[in-house]
Amino acid sequence: MHLSCNICGGITESFMHLDNIPPLQNRFYETVEKAQGGAVTDVEYMYCRSCDYIMIHKELSTKFDPAYDNSDTASPIMVSRYLDVVSSIKKNCPNVNEKIVEVGCGRGELLHMLKESGYENLKGYDPASPENNTLISQMYWSPTEDSDVDCLIMRHTIEEIPNIKDFLKGCVKSLNVKGKVYCEITNVAELKNISGIFSMYPECHQLFSSLSLSKLFSHCGMSVTSIENIDNGMRLGVWGKKDSLPYGNLVACEMKKLKCSLEKCPKPIIIWGAAGRGGNLLAFLKLDLSIVAFVVDINKEKQGKFIPPFGTKVVSPEDIKWINPKTILVANKKYISEVNGMVPSNCSVLDISSIFNKELNNEKRSN
Repeated sequence: MHLSCNICGGITESFMHLDNIPPLQNRFYETVEKAQGGAVTDVEYMYCRSCDYIMIHKELSTKFDPAYDNSDTASPIMVSRYLDVVSSIKKNCPNVNEKIVEVGCGRGELLHMLKESGYENLKGYDPASPENNTLISQMYWSPTEDSDVDCLIMRHTIEEIPNIKDFLKGCVKSLNVKGKVYCEITNVAELKNISGIFSMYPECHQLFSSLSLSKLFSHCGMSVTSIENIDNGMRLGVWGKKDSLPYGNLVACEMKKLKCSLEKCPKPIIIWGAAGRGGNLLAFLKLDLSIVAFVVDINKEKQGKFIPPFGTKVVSPEDIKWINPKTILVANKKYISEVNGMVPSNCSVLDISSIFNKELNNEKRSN
């Protein structure tokens, strides 16, 4: 049996088939008869060598309810582990007013510890929780339940979600612009010895390594910011954030902001450097002749010629005297010191990052 990997599209191979296995490992029954009559399923385990990812196929879907009990805080060792997670959250989310949502919160052990630590804006979701109150909702979470989330916590949760890419893309939408995600997972990279088989729970739909989880995050508009080893690497604590790479309309928004910032600069404005970056500044930002008057270049072969799409003329450094520019935008910041030595002192010499920083400081002062 071979199927394409859900994460990287590589070819997976079957390495284990089990018959008549309970679909939930922490579902308990009141009598012997009920336990013996509980549901069972066949399970197939598929492994992708390309990204270290395990897909788990079963005939029955898993449904969680309060009879499912995966609580582990009876152990002092696990209480210590919970305190480690609280410390990690305090480090990454120091503001106790931040909105924190835990998906698959179980009986709310972590949420109660965070509440005792001073966090005020907490919410948990789990259909297996015995609680149903303002802190915990006894239901499955969906991205429509919460918005403007500062931190989304999913501890051994994403392994149990079938359509994981769609789910995580929804998670990204629920986060605010600086939102973070904390995932705790069983580490596939440490399950390759024979004893690791017993940590491959059939209730899961997949298992991840740091590599496959990083790829998944990237597919869904997030990036991994830090990874910590837990239980000698058997588990991983992974922090991620909304990706700053092009996602949705981010590029268009940033280009618009840059053009608006540039238009506020004193005129005449000229660009220094008619190579690729200078031409891209004109074209990408639609800087027509009403915004950028000329482009300066020290290459005599380019001087006197015109750059598309607006026909911006390329002039020599000597022409700066009669142009008398108020702002010189340097296409490549590594030339800033060189340009400063060639232009009048009354010119404002800037690169793109300088313009952004100036606008950012203005926003801070206005706030």
